[in-house]
Amino acid sequence: MQGVSKSILILSLTVGSFCIAAPEFAAAETLYKIQGARGSVTFTTRVPPPGSKYTVIAPRSTSYSTVYTSRRMNFRAMASKYDKLIEDTAQQHGLEPALVKAVIHAESAFNPLARSHKGARGLMQLMPATASRMGVGDSYHPEQNVQGGVKYLKWLLDRYNGNLRHAVAAYNAGEGAVDKMKGVPPYSETIQYVQRVTTLLNLYRSKDDSGKRLN
Repeated sequence: MQGVSKSILILSLTVGSFCIAAPEFAAAETLYKIQGARGSVTFTTRVPPPGSKYTVIAPRSTSYSTVYTSRRMNFRAMASKYDKLIEDTAQQHGLEPALVKAVIHAESAFNPLARSHKGARGLMQLMPATASRMGVGDSYHPEQNVQGGVKYLKWLLDRYNGNLRHAVAAYNAGEGAVDKMKGVPPYSETIQYVQRVTTLLNLYRSKDDSGKRLN
């Protein structure tokens, strides 16, 4: 991880490397997630400059205190409170818990109150239409959100005959885009997202070796 400061978190994901430095934030602070031009993601409590592509994350009631590196992952994660929920829901739908954790990590960094500028909400960043399709009434309710997100992820995996890359790409860009391109769409955001989830999946697998593995 590059340097850690009180108010900023930089996530840099490139092929073959993964790095997160996670500081702590005061409980009442609002967190901003800024999308960088080259796929970097910056978390800061400072209001982003005009023209920035960012997501407003609601005032926090938890803190980030875990540091991850490309060679060693510290699993005393802020996400530990959702482990049982994730494992139970993944098992219910026949998915690998590590995959669900990877998607949640990539989508919201385990913040149940996260909301994107496009309107995606909660731990698994469900768009309102997707939440409705999956029977989710309150996307900010962790149990409902994870249930809906896992159900959708399982539906995508079934739709693409177990092809993980296509399912993950569709989770990000929509199944219409994947169907049209007959594979991962050539969108930089989606390509980087698939790489990010794949990297996180391998890291979570190294800790949690239970459940069936997906290719």
